[in-house]
Amino acid sequence: MKEIMSRHAAADAQREHIKKHVQVKNDFKSIIDSAKAVANDINAQDNMAVTERDVRSVMREELDMRFTKIKTVSLHSNSEKNLVLR
Repeated sequence: MKEIMSRHAAADAQREHIKKHVQVKNDFKSIIDSAKAVANDINAQDNMAVTERDVRSVMREELDMRFTKIKTVSLHSNSEKNLVLR
């Protein structure tokens, strides 16, 4: 029973560490382009075994953050003529 409790405590501590790391990035207005970049950053700085899945779940469930696809815009839509007509 103690072993199970210690695993849960370790997982909770890891999730808190990920949450703090993402919040620091948000406070400094740093661009978070992927969960992989955040996981690599945490792994390099703190020698932790953090996966992309962990980062994504913390961002989605606890911080209410999600990645969205970037929509492509045709080149002529930002021409001077179209910008004036809008």
